[in-house]
Amino acid sequence: LHPALALRQRAQHLSGLEQRLARALRHDLAARRARLDRDLARLRYASPAPRVTAASTRLTASRRALGAAMRGRIEHARAHLRLASGKLHTVSPLATLQRGYAIVSDATGAVLSDAAGVRPGDRVQARLARGRLVARVERTLPDDPPGDDAPPGTS
Repeated sequence: LHPALALRQRAQHLSGLEQRLARALRHDLAARRARLDRDLARLRYASPAPRVTAASTRLTASRRALGAAMRGRIEHARAHLRLASGKLHTVSPLATLQRGYAIVSDATGAVLSDAAGVRPGDRVQARLARGRLVARVERTLPDDPPGDDAPPGTS
């Protein structure tokens, strides 16, 4: 072969190899890019960010609901406490004293509920809404007959 022809053949062969190499590189690059895109998509799908965002949203809603429930429960408990306090005040001995009644006790401090528990001359104490009285029994009177609303000594 003529050296120029041999050189041309080698140049053509080299050019063909360059083209094949360029195609192979482009194909390899495209395959790697596709694999990278698939991997990125899988990473995005597996990413905890959307789940964290959703959980954060649920947490915020739960906190609001819990706060509202606690406020409602506290208000309900306050209303119940006010009602119970009112009922307790109604039956309180102190409320009874405020209405003009007294708690009378003997010299030992025992509460008297029967006039027969003392005799004329005994000392008694009467607790009032404000203060106490110390008194001496002059006499005891029996209960009024049922249905008799007249004050003692007026009949």
